[in-house]
Amino acid sequence: MYSHKIISGLTAVTMTAALFPFCGPLSTDAALNAEEVTLMTLSNVYEENISIPEDSFTEFQLSADEGDIVSCKVVSGNSVKVTKEGLITPNSTTWYWNGGFGSTVPSGAEGETVEIEYKTGDSVVRVTTAENTYDVTVHVLDYATVYAEKVINDYFAENITADMTFEEKLDAITRMPATYVYDAHYQGYRDMIIYGGGDCWASCDLIIKECEMLGINARLRNGRNDPGSGSGHRNVLAWDGENYYELEAGYYSTTAPRPYHVTKRSSLFCFKNTTKGLTAYQYDGIEEEGTAIEVPAEYNGKPVEVLGNGLFNNNDFVTEITIPDSVKEIEQYSVFACSALKKISIPASVETIAPGNLIACYKLTDIVLDADNPYFTYDGTALFNADKTELRFVHNTDSYVIPDSVKVIGDESFRYNNDISSVVIPDTVEKIGTAAFHKSQVADITIGSGVTEIGEYAFALDSAMKSIYIPETVTTIGDYAIGYTSSTSSPNKDFIIYGEEGSAAQTYAEANSIRFIAGKPQTIIYGDANCDTQVNMADAVLIMQAVSNPDIYGKGKEAGITEQGEINGDVIGNDGITLLDAQTIQEFTLELCTSLPV
Repeated sequence: MYSHKIISGLTAVTMTAALFPFCGPLSTDAALNAEEVTLMTLSNVYEENISIPEDSFTEFQLSADEGDIVSCKVVSGNSVKVTKEGLITPNSTTWYWNGGFGSTVPSGAEGETVEIEYKTGDSVVRVTTAENTYDVTVHVLDYATVYAEKVINDYFAENITADMTFEEKLDAITRMPATYVYDAHYQGYRDMIIYGGGDCWASCDLIIKECEMLGINARLRNGRNDPGSGSGHRNVLAWDGENYYELEAGYYSTTAPRPYHVTKRSSLFCFKNTTKGLTAYQYDGIEEEGTAIEVPAEYNGKPVEVLGNGLFNNNDFVTEITIPDSVKEIEQYSVFACSALKKISIPASVETIAPGNLIACYKLTDIVLDADNPYFTYDGTALFNADKTELRFVHNTDSYVIPDSVKVIGDESFRYNNDISSVVIPDTVEKIGTAAFHKSQVADITIGSGVTEIGEYAFALDSAMKSIYIPETVTTIGDYAIGYTSSTSSPNKDFIIYGEEGSAAQTYAEANSIRFIAGKPQTIIYGDANCDTQVNMADAVLIMQAVSNPDIYGKGKEAGITEQGEINGDVIGNDGITLLDAQTIQEFTLELCTSLPV
């Protein structure tokens, strides 16, 4: 079994001159001591484990045969600095770390650690002498990377041969990280090699680096959903153009070698047995624009009955999904935030579609529901349960009047809907579900008098909504349901809840420090502070009077501004009327601006 030992303070590999072209060859008429320079850098965090070879340059002094150097400057790149006299040094940033937080400014706190981070890459230094100008190319390399790559190449020389099959090469590749212990402190391939251990992320990083060096296609795979895996687990998917292989070397063990395996995949879908039946829980397809997916009807002779939670979560390349007639249930967020999805076909067998499906699929225009499906109905705009008493999902429209048959607006049914701005809820509806309009852009909503319950987060983070009327039939309003239009940490100070005195709406508004106005809202005419249906200089004057002399012109006074006038006059949207509102209305009246901010 291959192993690599680290000798503190020394390099454990021999570096050849050919590996580091420290100074490029000089042309016969060159007047500088170098035309090309390679500098080695090493972060101080590695200094106890490895060190830069003595024959490497960490800085370089330029000199000219034809006399003194007049000036030097970096004209390309940012990996080096140079003095006027020609001393080239690597560019770096010093980080000061305290409890996992880094800053470029020292705090002086006890236990603060310092890390020097060098910039790598190529730069060009322009040297001017009394007679000529020269350009010197400077390569800045990270010795930790050079060192790690040398270790990998040594491993290749001992363990990989040209006559190996593709699968044999993958086995040797996966075996390398398994020769190191599991150590949760390290997540990258360099750290794994230099410190002698790392976690599953480090194992993946090393495998992908090996594949890159050998010209093998590979990418990181989400392994957290695999049975028995931790929430952050990752492994690697590699392919040869025809077959796919799952490479796993992230097993926990304090000793090495650790277990590892290479599994040839028979499907890019992952399956597991649950009490509901065989469940497709993850799709590992390679990102390819315009991909149309057919979910398998069976796997290893068993029917696929469930599309699991998160199966296509945040997929950004699948444009069409066809579900087989073996599937009975689509779990929550199985098809969620699929940014490229345009079409989905749902068979007659599907009995359950959990909330959170189809939402945030902004290109989805075509839902093909089998006409024989007895559990759902779809009219081209909305998906309902079979008898249309529950609304499940709405798209393809900018305004919507909910049918009178509906009694329940389902959980998350309008969630993330950025197209719809107006919704009318009829008196037949009794319940607005959890997060029904969460993060939507509904600005205008009419709630019928049959609604008794509004679920938590129902209208949360709907930034387009400025106010809402809650009928007195509503007796239950969930947490963060209304008024939290930009953050759930605090309500919008400008939001208004209209309702009846003593109602649940008033109780909710007062409990959440949201402005409550008794009665139904009047039509808002922004800028019309005196409520005469006109916007003119008189409105600006009334606002200035109300702000500067509230005892006479304030709300509730005989000559003062009304509550509706305050709403109309708040054209800036900064928690009530101010002199800035008056100034803005004045500028609008004088045609110094073409519109009001609201």
